[in-house]
Amino acid sequence: MLGVMKKPIAYFTMEIAIDDTIPSYSGGLGVLAGDIMMSFERLGIPCICVTLFYGKGYASEGNNNTIFDPSMKGLLKLKTDGNVEIGNESYRLNAWQYRLGRHTEVLFIRAESDNNSLQYLSDFLYDPNESVRLKQEIVLGVGGVRVLKALGYSPSIYHMNESHSAFLLVELLRDMKEEEVAERCVMTTHTPIPAAHERFSLAKVQEEFQRYDWIDWKRYGKDDSINMSLFAASHCRAVNAVSMKHKYVSKAIFPEKELLHITNGINHLRWAHPAWCQVFDRYLPGWRDEPSLLRRALIIPNDVVKSAHSAAKEEMLVYIKEKTGIQLDANKITLGIARRVTGYKRNNLILQDVEMLKSIASGGMQLIFAGKAHVNDESAKSMINDIKSKASTSNNLAIVFLDDYRLEIARLLVSGCDVWLNTPKPPLEASGTSGMKAALNGVLNMSVWDGWWLEGGIEGVNGWGIGERKDWEDFSSSDDESDYRDMVSKLSNVVIPLFYNDENRWINMMKSSIASIPPYFNTDRVAKEYIAKMYFTL
Repeated sequence: MLGVMKKPIAYFTMEIAIDDTIPSYSGGLGVLAGDIMMSFERLGIPCICVTLFYGKGYASEGNNNTIFDPSMKGLLKLKTDGNVEIGNESYRLNAWQYRLGRHTEVLFIRAESDNNSLQYLSDFLYDPNESVRLKQEIVLGVGGVRVLKALGYSPSIYHMNESHSAFLLVELLRDMKEEEVAERCVMTTHTPIPAAHERFSLAKVQEEFQRYDWIDWKRYGKDDSINMSLFAASHCRAVNAVSMKHKYVSKAIFPEKELLHITNGINHLRWAHPAWCQVFDRYLPGWRDEPSLLRRALIIPNDVVKSAHSAAKEEMLVYIKEKTGIQLDANKITLGIARRVTGYKRNNLILQDVEMLKSIASGGMQLIFAGKAHVNDESAKSMINDIKSKASTSNNLAIVFLDDYRLEIARLLVSGCDVWLNTPKPPLEASGTSGMKAALNGVLNMSVWDGWWLEGGIEGVNGWGIGERKDWEDFSSSDDESDYRDMVSKLSNVVIPLFYNDENRWINMMKSSIASIPPYFNTDRVAKEYIAKMYFTL
């Protein structure tokens, strides 16, 4: 099928999550990149993922500043013989290789000088200093293309995962005509609001690119700044949004571009708990190679479903006991609220009235929170403090916050909880993927009607919606208070009673979740759509 691809895809991303021991991701964007690379490898799609080397990981609150040593993690240092100019200086480019298999690899790039004056560039992902971040993106874009050249690669397509790598266009424009560059470049946008699209001062960009005389930055400047997303889109054959809703929301951001939509997915082999893998192997043979076969999950006996979920839940509870000393109850309904912490995600929305929660938690309810906040995001740090201040255990309500959120914890939570709660403020959730991971493991989603849930959610069948379900082109925001009331009402009157009083129906919903969500919302399908819609057709 994919043998026609004689030249590799070059997939540029600011972050990628492929291993907990490599601190190169902050959240869903990086996890998605890792999932896509794993699907590329499995499907035989030749790809080189280009990202940066970070010595201390994500610039998050509580970062322990551990120095990352690539030689200890099986990364192979490559001889690149390349350099990149930033301002009036030139810096060497080093690269480390991480192979996922025969078809795909990840290159981690770092810029260095004799006096180590740019060593700080390698410290943090999403460095809080804007000047440093601009230089990082020059290294990623320009430096990334030069490293590929030095290593002898000639990619067929340059795929920008968000616009952080848009400066790769600068290097391509040196060697090719504009129409040739546009034919070979595509971009995925994940950001649904104009204010969140990264901008750099025009004067600062001109200063850092002073030795690149083939590009006129005034052409791309507006209001004395360079909008990285618009710069990237101006030289791309295709730009895709990451859900149907996101496509409509993004029209105002890219007024001159016809956007595609390729809804995000997850790597089914990466996120299925081992207990579920055994079940799927027995009852749904072939699911590993073809995740669409999971649609037959309704044939799995209920007692087998219950046993698999119990195994995953017990593993999660053992971990929580080891890390926090808190012993949660496997028989009580457990909600997971775990994702990157930032204002629009409203991670603590359910905690508006803890006494109210206690009153509705008939039979008991357990809330497990996890997430990280960027070091410069004061509202996110305040949100974490609010959650921690309310963390407690009582007879009918337990609230737990897990520190150091990472892949290992995510795997436990998306398989071990009973309900996955997602409450971002519509229409700001471009897609979301954590709920897809939960659904793969039979965990029921309870989410606002936004992002992927608008396409995948079926009320009362594979989960529940929060708030009003609006049309694709209705971009009106929701009210925190009304969303909270609707969520609490549904928990009190529908979700909690169903969990405790009708086990068979609950398990049937779990099977419906598996049958209706992962067969479509997987990165094998995403990879194939990239090829069909982005790489080889307009």
